[in-house]
Amino acid sequence: IAQDDEIILKRGSLRKAVKKLKYPLYYLDYESFSYVIPVQSNYKPYQQMVFQYSLHIQKEPNGAITHKDFLLKSKTESVENLLKSLQKNIGKKGSIIVWNESFEKGRNKEMAVLFPSYEPFLRDLNERLYDLRVPFQKGYYRHPEFKGKTSLKSILPVLSPTVSYADLAIQNGMIATIKWHHATDGRMTKKEQKETFTNLLKYCELDTLAMVRILEVLQKV
Repeated sequence: IAQDDEIILKRGSLRKAVKKLKYPLYYLDYESFSYVIPVQSNYKPYQQMVFQYSLHIQKEPNGAITHKDFLLKSKTESVENLLKSLQKNIGKKGSIIVWNESFEKGRNKEMAVLFPSYEPFLRDLNERLYDLRVPFQKGYYRHPEFKGKTSLKSILPVLSPTVSYADLAIQNGMIATIKWHHATDGRMTKKEQKETFTNLLKYCELDTLAMVRILEVLQKV
C-alpha cells in the first residue's frame, strides 16, 4: 500500500471502533524504569517501576480537554504516591485510551500486586482500557506516509502535523527513562535536575496529547 501511494480508509470499521468509546475519555501514558537491584520494596530485579504518568481528560464529546500528571522526584519516593494521584484524577466511568495496551495493562497488574489496596482500582482501569493503536494495526486507516508502521510517532506527524516532538529536549521513551535515572541518582545539579523534570513532564504530556489529536481525526473521518 505504501509502495502504491494509496490511502485506505475503512470508514465503517473506524466508526464501529470509535463508537466503543464511552465518555468521559481519559488518555493515559506511563513512563517506567527497571533496575537490576530494585530501589523500592517488593520489586523484583528488572521489574518495570512506573515513575510518571500523563493524563488528558475530556468529559464529553467536543468538550474541553484538561491535563493532569505526576512524576516521582526521587528513586525512593513510593510509587503509591503516583497511584494516589492517578486514582484522584480518573473517575469510575469512561474509557481509558492508551497506545499499545499491553504495556499499561502489564504495569497495572504488577502494581496491583505490589499495592493490594489499589488492586480494585487498577483492575477496573484494565477493564476499561481502549487501545487506540488497534484500528491502525487492523488496517482500518492506511497511509503511505505511515511507512507500514503503527507507532505513535509514525502516525502523529501524518494525521496531526502541527503537533510535534521536534522541539522537545526529550523526544522518545528511551531517553526519558535514562534522563529520569540520571536526575534521581545524584549526578545532576539542582538546576539540571529541575530542567530534566520539566522536560520529562513535557514529553509525557505530548504522548497523551498526540492520542487526543489522532482520535479527533478518526472521529472526523
